[in-house]
Amino acid sequence: MSLLGKLLYLGLITSCMCQKHDDQVMFLAGPMTEEQVQGSVLDAFDCSHPIPPGSKQQFEYLQNRGVTHFKVPLSWVQLLPTGFPGHPQQSVVTCYQTLMKQLLEVGLQPLVVLHGSTVPDSLRSRYGGWENPELGDMFQQYAEFVFGEFGDMSES
Repeated sequence: MSLLGKLLYLGLITSCMCQKHDDQVMFLAGPMTEEQVQGSVLDAFDCSHPIPPGSKQQFEYLQNRGVTHFKVPLSWVQLLPTGFPGHPQQSVVTCYQTLMKQLLEVGLQPLVVLHGSTVPDSLRSRYGGWENPELGDMFQQYAEFVFGEFGDMSES
């Protein structure tokens, strides 16, 4: 197993906080503050890097421990660098599809999160911040793109 894979494994297992809320749902919560997130190994597990070898075995480990869902925060910036659905970064789309398929194969349900805190630079410079309703319209297009690409791999 690579060093990145080992760090991911340790990050998932040792720095996560497991909370059982009822008999069917278990939540994993990683770093909760900006200070905790900086430099976190969890940052390395996104589709700006290849999925680490051995990830499927790590997902199986979680599933065998009773975890039912796995949070998959999607990056608007990575998926649609220009901000527009007509120009996706296909390698990133494929990476997220592979990740979700691996999760489903071992019995973990992907819990998709639309990362609205990462706005593509082209949209930020064109529309400013979230106070501009047009940026909200662009986010809706992003959400529709995500649903079209990944909707069949996640509970709605």
